[in-house]
Amino acid sequence: MSAVTERYTLMPFRFSPVASNRMLVVNEVGEFIFLDRETFERFVFYDLEPASDLFLDLKGKHFLTDTEVTPVIDLLATKYRT
Repeated sequence: MSAVTERYTLMPFRFSPVASNRMLVVNEVGEFIFLDRETFERFVFYDLEPASDLFLDLKGKHFLTDTEVTPVIDLLATKYRT
């Protein structure tokens, strides 16, 4: 793993192993994604490339943000209430 350089912010989520090499990752509003363990570790250790499809997918599902956190929290709060 590389040294931690936070190019993005992790948003609240839960995770659980579902197979020997798979992780289920679920955010506070129920959006989910399955990641292999290596990819999950790259995600939580801030080692994803911002232009990658995975980064954009995780950003679109609000698992991370590379912008100001407050608007994303507000959006998640709105989704949670509905």
